[in-house]
Amino acid sequence: MKFLKYSLYTLVALAVSAAFTACDEDDVPDKYTPGAPSDGPYFSSTLAETYDVSKGESSVTFDLSRANGGDEATYSLEVKNPDSEIFTIPAQVTFAKDATSAPVTISFDNEKIADGAVYDFDVTVADASTYGVGSYVFTIMKPEPWETLGTGIYVDDIACSLYNIGGGKTLSWEVEIQKHGQDEGLYRLVNPYATMAKMVNGATFDSANQYNITFRIREDNSVVFTPNPFCTGLTLDPSYGVIYGAQMSSGIGTYEDGIITFPTDGFGAIEQSEYGQGWYKANTHGAEMIVFPGVELTDYSASIEYAGFFTAPDNSQQAVVNVAFGADVENARVACAITTDVQALVNSIVSGDIEFVETAEAGEVRLPLEGPGEYIAVVVTYGKGEPQMYAQADFEILGNAVDEGNWSSLGQCDFIDSWIIPGLTLNDGTAADPFNFPASVEIQKSDDTPGVYRLMAPFTNESYLPNQLNQVQKVRNIVINCENPAYCFVEPQKSGWGNAGVKGGVELAICDGGYLFPALGIAQPAQVVAAGLGSSLTVDNDGISTILINSPFWGTSTEPDDLGYSFIPEGQDMIPSVVMFIEEDTPAARAALKKKVIGKTIEMLSGKFNRKPTKMLPLIKADKKAIKYKNNKKANGAIL
Repeated sequence: MKFLKYSLYTLVALAVSAAFTACDEDDVPDKYTPGAPSDGPYFSSTLAETYDVSKGESSVTFDLSRANGGDEATYSLEVKNPDSEIFTIPAQVTFAKDATSAPVTISFDNEKIADGAVYDFDVTVADASTYGVGSYVFTIMKPEPWETLGTGIYVDDIACSLYNIGGGKTLSWEVEIQKHGQDEGLYRLVNPYATMAKMVNGATFDSANQYNITFRIREDNSVVFTPNPFCTGLTLDPSYGVIYGAQMSSGIGTYEDGIITFPTDGFGAIEQSEYGQGWYKANTHGAEMIVFPGVELTDYSASIEYAGFFTAPDNSQQAVVNVAFGADVENARVACAITTDVQALVNSIVSGDIEFVETAEAGEVRLPLEGPGEYIAVVVTYGKGEPQMYAQADFEILGNAVDEGNWSSLGQCDFIDSWIIPGLTLNDGTAADPFNFPASVEIQKSDDTPGVYRLMAPFTNESYLPNQLNQVQKVRNIVINCENPAYCFVEPQKSGWGNAGVKGGVELAICDGGYLFPALGIAQPAQVVAAGLGSSLTVDNDGISTILINSPFWGTSTEPDDLGYSFIPEGQDMIPSVVMFIEEDTPAARAALKKKVIGKTIEMLSGKFNRKPTKMLPLIKADKKAIKYKNNKKANGAIL
C-alpha cells in the first residue's frame, strides 16, 4: 500500500501548540482563560489523503489518536458514502489502556474493485477532542495497472475495409501502447480510433468515453482481442451507427519481432444502430497491423498472382505471374514448381537449388513449366542483403487424356475461334468478328494416328485476345480428328476458358456438329456433311492445310445434352472456326500462308457479351431424309 499524498489538518490542542511556540510578553493577551481539558480522540494531520490499493490487498488501516493515555475507552464511528457490498467498516474503535492510538481497519473484496475505480470516505468519531479534528475525509482507489510503453503504429483494415477508405487503401497512425502491470501478456491501444476520426471527413468519435482496445499475446505468440467484439467508438455514417471490430477464429494474429499481423479476411466489421446490426467482412487487404514502440517498420511484403499460360516462339511453355513489392524490397526471386511443400520451395529458391527469375521491378514475370501438374509459384523478397518475406500463388496446368501418345510439332498455326469470340463486343460497341482476331498457336500431329491434330492450349494462349477475360485459366490442348478429311469432328472436351458473363463462369466445353448431331441421334454423318454442318480438312495448291469447323458448339460440360450452345442468334448463320497450317514445310507454303493471314487491326475487347447464348439444336429440324438448316459458309475452305 502506498501513501500518495498528505494534507495538513489544523491541530489546535493548546498543550501541543504551546510546547512549540515562543512569544514575548507583548504578545500575551490582557486576560487569559484556560480551556477545559479534553482527552477525546482525534484524527492526526499526517494521515494519507488517498490509499492506492494494488491487486491482492484486502484492507486499509489508519490510526485514531488521543492526546493522553488513560483507561481503555471505546468510541463510535460514523462513515458516510460506504459501499457495503465491497467495504466492511467497524462501527466502534477501542483504545487500549495507556494507548494514545487505536487502529481502524477497513476491509474489502479486491476482486470487486474495478481498475481505475475511486471511492470517497468521510469518517467521523463520536466525542472527539475539542482541540482536534473529529472527521477524516479520504479516498480508496485501485489505479489502472497499465504502464505506457511508448508510441507505436496502428494500421486499420477494419473501418477501411468497411468503407473502402482511400480507394481501397488502409490508414495508419501513431498510437499509445500500454502493458498491463499485473497480467502478463495483456496490452492495449489507447483510444486508437479517436485519431482516425480526425483523418476522415464526416467521421465522429464518442470522446465522452474511453474506447481502448485490449489484446493478449499468448505464450505461442498468437494474438487475440479481449473483449471480442470490441467497440471502436468511431462512426463513419450516422445512419449505420458506431463501428465494432470482431476477430474471427480464422483471424488469430501473430506476434513477431515487435509487429502483430493478422490473416486476410480474418475480421468482421459490425455497425450498430438503432435499426439493428450489420455484419461485413474486414481486413480484406490483410493490412491490419500493430507495431510496438521502438520497432522500425519496414515493408518487405510481396504479392504474386497467376495470370495465365504462355507458349513462347520456341514452343516452350511458361506460366505468367504478376508480382508487386513493398517499399523496402531491394530485389526478389521468383520461381514455380510442381509441389505441395511451399517451405521446401522457398528454401530451394534461397539456396539457389532451383532455377529462378530475379527482378527488382513489379510487374509480369514468366516462369518455365515442367508440364501438367499442380504448381506453387513463390516470390521471395530481399532487403539488406537477406531474404525477408515470401508470397505464394497456387495454380494448375492441366493436360488432356488425349495428350497421351507421340506427337510431332508442325509449328505455329492461325486459329480463328468462333466458339467464344462472337459473344464479345468491341470498345466501339460493335460485335466482334472472329476473322479479325486470329491467334497464333502451336499445332501438333499424332505420330500414332494419322490425321489427328491438336492445338496447344489455344484458349489460354497470349495471342488469343479473349484470354484477357479468362477467369478459369486451365491449360487444355484441343484435339481435332481428321482421319477422314471430308468428315472431321471435334469430340467434347474442356476448353480451359470461362468467364462469369457466360453460364456463371464455369469452364466451357467445346465440340462441333460433326460429333454432336450423330451423338444425339439428330443426323447421320453423311447427312451432316451434306448439310454443310460438319468439319473438313482441305489442302490447297500452295500446300496450306485448312480445317473448317462449320458448327462450333459449346456447353457447360462434356455431356452431349449440355452442349449445343452458340452466340449466334436465331435466324443468323453460325460462323465457322478455322485452323490454317502447313504440314509440309516449304518456302512457297510459308509465303502463301503469310499472305492469307486474316487479321485486321487487333482492338481490345471490352469484355461484354453482346449476345445471349442460344441453344441451337432445336433450330435444326431433322428427319431421316435431310437436315434443314441455313448456312452460307461453304465447306471447301473457300472462305479465305
